[in-house]
Amino acid sequence: MHTHTFFIGPQVVMPVGKVKLFARALFGAARISIPGSPEISQFTYASSGGGGIDYDVLPRVGLRLGQFDYIHTNFGNNDQNHFRYATGLVLRF
Repeated sequence: MHTHTFFIGPQVVMPVGKVKLFARALFGAARISIPGSPEISQFTYASSGGGGIDYDVLPRVGLRLGQFDYIHTNFGNNDQNHFRYATGLVLRF
């Protein structure tokens, strides 16, 4: 089974020297599907909230030291509550 989420929403950033703290509230949709079964898929409302911390290495490059998100979906009248943690490279355009 595959789950894809699509979000949009505001994000606030508080810079403290080379560190950037951020928080956001996102709203959108989620889709589940079963590979090889195009007739089995479902869309639903989804929301997410979270935040994290970035460290600037260069003016447009940073390291995401931690990002914590709570994701809520509702497939088949059943609530799903998930937590996500991510790290990585941040490129700012």
